[in-house]
Amino acid sequence: TAASSSVPSLWTELRRAGAVARSMLIDAAARRWGVAPANCETRAGTVRHGPHGRVLGYGELANEAALSRVPLRVELKPRWAFTLIGKPVPRLD
Repeated sequence: TAASSSVPSLWTELRRAGAVARSMLIDAAARRWGVAPANCETRAGTVRHGPHGRVLGYGELANEAALSRVPLRVELKPRWAFTLIGKPVPRLD
């Protein structure tokens, strides 16, 4: 990991990759449900359609999302919405 500098040096690219994946997963779920992607959100490894309480896990959507068009532009998650970044997380090793 190059002296633990991979994440700091690739921060923007990694955030963009996550946003692209999130967008593709949301699009896959929205197509399956026949709803607008704007009415869906991601949380804890799932895509949720709040108005109807529907939930699909990322694993359930991965194949379908992988066949989707990769968006050229995505909105990055705002810092206030981070759930893990900046929080202490115990190491597993």
